[in-house]
Amino acid sequence: MYAAEHRIAGVVVLFDPPRNMVDNVRSYVDELECLYVVDNSDFHDPELERQLLAIPNARYVRNQGNPGQAHALNLGVAAALRDGAHFVLTMDQDSRASPRMMARMLEVLDEVPRDQIGIVAPFHLTRDRPMPPPARWQDVYTTMTSGNLLNTAAFVRAGPFQEALFLD
Repeated sequence: MYAAEHRIAGVVVLFDPPRNMVDNVRSYVDELECLYVVDNSDFHDPELERQLLAIPNARYVRNQGNPGQAHALNLGVAAALRDGAHFVLTMDQDSRASPRMMARMLEVLDEVPRDQIGIVAPFHLTRDRPMPPPARWQDVYTTMTSGNLLNTAAFVRAGPFQEALFLD
């Protein structure tokens, strides 16, 4: 499998999360070499930090305030690049991976040359879009932030997330 040749890290961005968000992390963390948990919370929750650090491959980064989602993603991706990751899974605190989500996205790497991929994104099931599209994969021009596999080589070429476009 092509994807097995690549190192995959993850970044999850927190902002005053409920403690049960750790269950969301558990839905995907085992498929990553390392997960960078970037906490943009206004107030530190030592118990949540303890729970997250109990996950063997999790690394906790405390921002001590909210400089925005782009800043947090840039911190996590920079750490993943330093550690040699080829792809970075981007997640929000309220997102969880469905069964086989990662496996399905990784299968795309078997079919499309890496230099032609910027992001591999899952189909996001919502009330408005309850059924996935019929195609195995398709080109898209926009996607949600959460649940993507970001190609770090494309990130380096395109540059970091634009921090001036503040999302909280």
